[in-house]
Amino acid sequence: MKTALRRFISVPTVVVLAVLLTVSAPLWLVASLLVDGYRAGRGKPGAVWRLWLCALVYAWTSVFGLIWLGASWVISLGGLRSRYLVESAYRAQSWWAHTLYRGLLKAFNLRVVIEGADHITPGPVVVLIRHVSILDTLLPLNIVTSQHGVRLRYVLKDELRFDPALDICGSRLPNYFVDRDTTNSATEIEGIVGLAKGLDDHSGVIIYPEGRLATPAARKRAAERALARAPELASLIDGFHNVIAPRPAGTLALLDATDCDVLVMGHIGFDRMVGVRSLFDAALPGSTVKVSFSRVPRSQIPSPATTRWLYQVWADLDTWVDRAKLSLSDPGTPPTV
Repeated sequence: MKTALRRFISVPTVVVLAVLLTVSAPLWLVASLLVDGYRAGRGKPGAVWRLWLCALVYAWTSVFGLIWLGASWVISLGGLRSRYLVESAYRAQSWWAHTLYRGLLKAFNLRVVIEGADHITPGPVVVLIRHVSILDTLLPLNIVTSQHGVRLRYVLKDELRFDPALDICGSRLPNYFVDRDTTNSATEIEGIVGLAKGLDDHSGVIIYPEGRLATPAARKRAAERALARAPELASLIDGFHNVIAPRPAGTLALLDATDCDVLVMGHIGFDRMVGVRSLFDAALPGSTVKVSFSRVPRSQIPSPATTRWLYQVWADLDTWVDRAKLSLSDPGTPPTV
């Protein structure tokens, strides 16, 4: 879809959504009293009011983000003051991510525990992160960027452009939206590799090697695809129980285009936040999100980077997820965000 048409649809849609969620608050209150009252009688936490609150925060954060982005475009004289436009977009991105992140943590009383934060700096780094929920995109912005000052260039799926604030802000910054349905993979890889240009001590590139959410169905399909392409790696692929087999082309091309260390970002806790139905999970409120960072020095990465190396990194990440699940009940945990 053309950019102008997409935004002509997406911008009014999110504004209408914000207004409807606001004016329908009394209806949500009634629904919450009925549904959440019934759930409370069965010892389950409220869900309807959390669903409404999260949707409301998202919608109005998007609306105010669009106002911010529109105002900065005017102040920059239609983009002529390009440096101002980019800096303003970075600030808008940080505000947007922080607001959504804090709203989510408050709504569900989530506790975030981080280990290995000392590995984040210095840049430049290539960040490899597992993908289990659309919400895990908030973690790097709030931890790597906001807390440690490393500005990240994102490899994102093209479908995210239907979020108007992300579409406009993301297009002003050095990110790349990947068309996963294209038949011209060389063009997409070239776009990913282009993010490696001009990195410094306070920047990095982040990519989701799996390319999609790590659902059981996706894990099965990814394993079949990986085994067909690299049967010699069967022992690694068959061991993926929490992660899914990465799509190596973009990640390896990015690594070969840089001389950066690799920062591996693991996390658990957002696994159960996939789709609206998951918000009714009684175990979700008050749960813990655990995030881990480990750094792979450039000297330990083969040149050129290989699929075997990437799959071994992912096997180690899978093992970490297993350990993290067992450790969440341990009271002796690292600092909380």
